[in-house]
Amino acid sequence: MKKVVSFIRGDVTGDRIADNVYLTGIKTPNSPFIQDITLVVQDIIQPFI
Repeated sequence: MKKVVSFIRGDVTGDRIADNVYLTGIKTPNSPFIQDITLVVQDIIQPFI
């Protein structure tokens, strides 16, 4: 089962709004390595008020 390995907030889409960036993967038992790594960027859209 994939789990979040790391998380950070920062502007990666260039819209000057901080996005959520997740690194997910499967921790290998008895090893420092992570398999099946996926990078997920959640683009935060700020509503116009």
